[in-house]
Amino acid sequence: MSKKIKNICIVYRPHSARAAQKAKEVAGWLSQRGFKLFSHPETKPVPGTKKIKESQIKLLDLVIVLGGDGTFLSAVRLLNSQPVPILGVNLGHLGFLTETKVEELYDVIDMAIEGKMQKVERATLHATIIRKNGKKDSFHALNDIVIERGHYSRLIDMEIFAGPFLVSTVKADGLIIATPTGSTAYCLAAGGPIVQPTVKAVTITPICSHTLTNRPIILSDDQKIKLKLSQDPGRAVLMLDGQRKEDLTSDDVIIVTKGKKSVIMLSLPTRNYFDVLRSKLRFGQRD
Repeated sequence: MSKKIKNICIVYRPHSARAAQKAKEVAGWLSQRGFKLFSHPETKPVPGTKKIKESQIKLLDLVIVLGGDGTFLSAVRLLNSQPVPILGVNLGHLGFLTETKVEELYDVIDMAIEGKMQKVERATLHATIIRKNGKKDSFHALNDIVIERGHYSRLIDMEIFAGPFLVSTVKADGLIIATPTGSTAYCLAAGGPIVQPTVKAVTITPICSHTLTNRPIILSDDQKIKLKLSQDPGRAVLMLDGQRKEDLTSDDVIIVTKGKKSVIMLSLPTRNYFDVLRSKLRFGQRD
């Protein structure tokens, strides 16, 4: 970060007294240093901050997240593809995206303000739903796009295309399309692979497939992935980063591509992805 930091948004975990208190402390500390401070518009304002308006988001220089991965993802949705660096501080449980420890908080904020943090770009996904009447709805996700049966009782029967080519027809509880960042989220729990974030790839992982031959697959992220419910009538639900968005029918076509803009995460220069894997997931440890 070469430009001077002036405007900072503090996003904290809702319904957490600890996160709210820490947000108040951070806001007081930053206010004394002359920064203009904002809060997430959908949470109780942090003392000393103002709820940010949509028109002000592009003016932000830094977002500080105090919470867990869900809180980090809410900050990503707030930014809506604006290239604002996000500093994630873990006050949740796993905290894979919020990798900064709370004990490091003020030292790391100082480093972020001074431009000494490492900027890590994480790829996103773009999803477009094309309706029967031609209407298009578009969405973005950092972790994953999930198509699942929701409250519908039938399994999902879905065709998957990569470009013009049929990849497979999957009958399952659902399907996860994940970025490398999202490979350690729902995708991992469903049996998908761990993918280093610098790899230019997307993973497609069935959820409880009815056929044992349907396995996770890794595709190049320059592929245009097309999905369509093949059963008629078919019903499903589209989820983005764990948030329910849209009901789907067999009349809909879903197109998934790599997002045009990345999410910018701030990380300590001394910390690498494999450090995070070992500390957060206990990767490779034997008990």
